[in-house]
Amino acid sequence: MNKQMKKTLFILVLFPILLFQGCKNDLDINGEYKNITIVYGVINPSSQRQYIRINRAFLTEGNAIIAAQVADSSNYPYMLNVSINEFNANKQLIKTYVLDTIHLPKTSGAFNTGYQPYYYFDTPTIFGIYPHNSLTKDTVYLNPENTFKINIINPVTGDVAEAETPLINNYHVSKPSVYTKYIPLNTTSRVNIEMKSVPNGKLYEAKFIFFYREVFIENPNDTVFKQIEWNLGSVKSDRINGGEDVAISYIPYTFFNILKQRIPDLPNVRRFHGIVTPSGRVADVQLIITVGADELSTYIDTNAPSGSIIQDKPVYSNITNGIGIFSAKRVVKLNYELSQPSVDTLRNGSVYYLNFQ
Repeated sequence: MNKQMKKTLFILVLFPILLFQGCKNDLDINGEYKNITIVYGVINPSSQRQYIRINRAFLTEGNAIIAAQVADSSNYPYMLNVSINEFNANKQLIKTYVLDTIHLPKTSGAFNTGYQPYYYFDTPTIFGIYPHNSLTKDTVYLNPENTFKINIINPVTGDVAEAETPLINNYHVSKPSVYTKYIPLNTTSRVNIEMKSVPNGKLYEAKFIFFYREVFIENPNDTVFKQIEWNLGSVKSDRINGGEDVAISYIPYTFFNILKQRIPDLPNVRRFHGIVTPSGRVADVQLIITVGADELSTYIDTNAPSGSIIQDKPVYSNITNGIGIFSAKRVVKLNYELSQPSVDTLRNGSVYYLNFQ
């Protein structure tokens, strides 16, 4: 596209705006600056460390894209006083977590890259361990029946931002069965992942992770551990009070088509399926099911790309005196071995040339 065409398109886009502004002689794009705290925090009881991202809105009279690359545009130049209170079902305060900051790398995106500040807190003890199948034990660090409330105080302005969320309780997958450690991926018939919905859970997502190792024939001691992710999709429950049948369907043999697309043919490499888990058991495939709370689901929907020519979208937030989301999710990871027919297909079927042993 040449410069003249770009200029024409810019004028065409700007013209409808000017129609609505035609009665004003002066247009001040930048209004008076107001401090706005932006929060993104999702509590997951399956994680020992919880991260909260806290930024601020910024105002500039120059190029906003350039300004976004400056760290102080979106990051506070000082620490905020951030705490999270944990309440039980009777609204009694159980514990207060005082959050510290840690800097984590960010390599891409519209805003500045490099190390970014995150607020976090750790849970020093394990709340419970729940077995799912013979290869899986689910560790939970927070009581999923409790409610968590975040309190953010700006020590310079005195502004206070707050939000609270219930957590998502433990759940069990009924299919694949908890009584099996093997999963078949060599069939072409559609099958379901099935479970009952849980209170406060709205969005249900599933994916497989396939673990494998590459060993170079010329140097058998040179082993590279790799994995491939297969997203199975998502569904929503109709209600958030739990007990509803939830199913995500997939065709198992798609697994081998994905291997064809993502693994290169390397004649000098032997491949082996599976890894040894921390418990000492072998796992070929991990099924990860993530349940998002109702408000998190709404936040994702609201911020999803729009296919409409009307680009003004409502801003969804559950932060008092701020913008963003403070919600919850629950992640369960189930480990499986490939069934023997699946292993045979992996070695001798349509992907035989990948040299799986």
